[in-house]
Amino acid sequence: MDVERCTGSGCTNFVKVGQTTGENAPFYRDRDVAPGVTYTYRLRAVGFMGASDYSATLEVATPPLNPPAAPSNLAAAMSGTNVSLSWHDNAANETQFFVERCQGAGCGTFGPVGATGANENGWTDYGTAAGQSYTYRVRAWNSNGYSGYSNTASIVVPDGPPSPPLAPGNLTAQALDTGRVRLAWTNNGPQQDLVKIERCRGLSCTNFAQIAAVAGTATTFTDSGLARNTTYRYRVRAHNGAGDSPYSNTATVRTARR
Repeated sequence: MDVERCTGSGCTNFVKVGQTTGENAPFYRDRDVAPGVTYTYRLRAVGFMGASDYSATLEVATPPLNPPAAPSNLAAAMSGTNVSLSWHDNAANETQFFVERCQGAGCGTFGPVGATGANENGWTDYGTAAGQSYTYRVRAWNSNGYSGYSNTASIVVPDGPPSPPLAPGNLTAQALDTGRVRLAWTNNGPQQDLVKIERCRGLSCTNFAQIAAVAGTATTFTDSGLARNTTYRYRVRAHNGAGDSPYSNTATVRTARR
């Protein structure tokens, strides 16, 4: 069976692109096609006595390339002695994110330094040096190709040991449904790895104990499994490799009755 093809809808300039193998082969696979193009096909049988009439034509539109959308809002901050990157994932079809870096103020020659899986929105660079300036950019990838690049983000790694982070502020506590309290606070510095959450029970209690630790970028936490119609007090503090920050203000809340 001869397979002929032309490019476009309603085209007539057919050329042979292949033939099936065997007398009764039920299909032919055309591997030489481009994305986002319409092709028209026709067939005819060929034997010792010559060729048959052509089949009816068939139009096939190949799917267009669909690379992922570029990430945005790239930011760089110190996390202890390392650089922590964060970005906004604007794609739903990426396979990986690739991180590139250049070194020096005003640099423009980027090279790959790391990668993450799909749906990630952060990466930590452990290969930086004190006192050096770095600029980063990120792009997404799937089998259709690369996205555009994100914005660039620059940072100077401090020359010397890190300082403890600043204390979080504006801590509030809100009673939700039975046995749950939602905390919210403001982070006052980028150089923190964790936020530690402490709680005690009673209107005038002082025997605080840590109940959780969340990522340094977090600004909310929901505490659950609490007693009904009971007063609790909360405080939080940030932490990095240099130690703990001072405590935030204390927030007091009474859980729901039912």
